[in-house]
Amino acid sequence: PRLYVEHALAPGAEIALGKSPAHYLRNVLRLKPGDAVLVFNGRDGEFRATVAEGKRAALLLGEQERMQRRMDR
Repeated sequence: PRLYVEHALAPGAEIALGKSPAHYLRNVLRLKPGDAVLVFNGRDGEFRATVAEGKRAALLLGEQERMQRRMDR
């Protein structure tokens, strides 16, 4: 699964999720702590992430999967 976030993305970062993305991950996709997801923001590329342990809604970023492609006009 892929998830759009507005946060800046970098390897090793932890992203705290808001109510709507947290609901989507937990209740729609039914992801659990330790499950993998791809995250992107339209600026920094696409990163592998893992759902964090505990009750907080957060993702732990891993390595970059894809660079952001620039759309020159």
